[in-house]
Amino acid sequence: PNPLERRIQSDLIRAALEDADMKTDERSVEGVISTIKDFAVKVCCSVSLKFCCPTA
Repeated sequence: PNPLERRIQSDLIRAALEDADMKTDERSVEGVISTIKDFAVKVCCSVSLKFCCPTA
């Protein structure tokens, strides 16, 4: 490949790697939010606020 083709390939690879990193970060953030939400529900329910307790 000529230098321009090499640079384009390199840029595409770099962009793909950055995209993959972003997706991992999004999953991590979603996991943290889910954990915080679960904890908040347990705390809310433990202080006898029945409106926030999960119905079983």
